Order: sequence, then structure tokens, then C-alpha cells
Amino acid sequence: MKTNLETIKELYQNFSAKNTEAIRELFADDISWKQMEGFPNGGHYIGADAIFKNVFAGFGENWTGWSASIDEFVATGDDVFAIGKYSGTYNKTQKSMEAAFIHRYRLSDGKVKQFVQYTDTQLVANAMN
Repeated sequence: MKTNLETIKELYQNFSAKNTEAIRELFADDISWKQMEGFPNGGHYIGADAIFKNVFAGFGENWTGWSASIDEFVATGDDVFAIGKYSGTYNKTQKSMEAAFIHRYRLSDGKVKQFVQYTDTQLVANAMN
């Protein structure tokens, strides 16, 4: 069985490759996804279908070059933290941005059970306005 850290590293590889089926396989059926209020599509979503529809779809439609690059992973118990930065250009304004983030993942039985995002939403909003 993979470690929690290996699972999260694999998740980011699948994000980069846009491999939606592999991403779904790493999610628990009742995954809880908390996107910060003020961030595009901020809110709380339950289940992979809700996450793909309400979170992931908007990045491809509204941003060019959207990426989340990781500088460091920190694993402790059932939690893995990914520390990095977002970057991209908002299509409607053609403004680019970079914003640091921390992603907290809680895993159970090798699956992502919970995600919580921490980032400076104002930097993203500035690119959108």
C-alpha cells in the first residue's frame, strides 16, 4: 500500500496530466472539499462529481496556464500538506497572478477524505477584476 505522501504526490501528477479518472480513484466516495470563500468557486463540496463540476471545470474554462506548483510536501499522521503557488492568466482581463497556498489533505484507507485550501484570495481577485 502507498503512503499518504505518495498518494498526494500521485494526485498532483494526475492534476498536471488532467487524468480525471485517476484523480477520482484517489478520492473517497464522500470526499469533503473546502475551497476558500473569495476564491473562484469558493465553498464546500461533497463528492467527486460536485468537485469536478463546481471547482475544476472553471479553471480550464476561465484561465490560461492555470497551475498549482508544489515547493514542499509535509506529511504527519493522516494529513499531508502541499505548499506551493498558483499561477495563471485570467482570460477575460488578460491579467496574470501568482498566489502562495497551502493545501491540507486528510486521508483514510489510502483515499483523500478531506481537502482544505488556504491562500491569498485577493491576489486571484485582482487578476479577475
